[in-house]
Amino acid sequence: MLSTYNLNGDDMKLIKNLKKYLLTFLILLLLNIFYTILLYFKILDTNNITFKIFTHFLALITFFIITFLITSKAKKKGWLKGLLVGIILLMIPLMYNITSKNPFNIGIIIKYLSLLSSSILAGIINVNKNKEK
Repeated sequence: MLSTYNLNGDDMKLIKNLKKYLLTFLILLLLNIFYTILLYFKILDTNNITFKIFTHFLALITFFIITFLITSKAKKKGWLKGLLVGIILLMIPLMYNITSKNPFNIGIIIKYLSLLSSSILAGIINVNKNKEK
């Protein structure tokens, strides 16, 4: 005998969160493919200052979008939720920087702080957007 499975509230939350994380992964994947194509066809020169600015701008937008998606249901403390998402997102580049022979310098610290600021801003905007509803 076939039976149907009814989703309860917790299952629906899990599915919605899974959709957010899959969308986040898809955004990262598409941006990575776009970026790789630009590098492969030498549209971007890695030794050029424009490359570094473009890379940082792309990272700022990515952090903002991902944090905005993940904190979409936040009702309060958007800055804290944005900070937590930003720290989680920074773990990969931070681990790379620690394990590589690239020393920390003021430029890298400023870059990481600006990425965290982008995440915090997305969290704050999301909370304020949700309060207006």
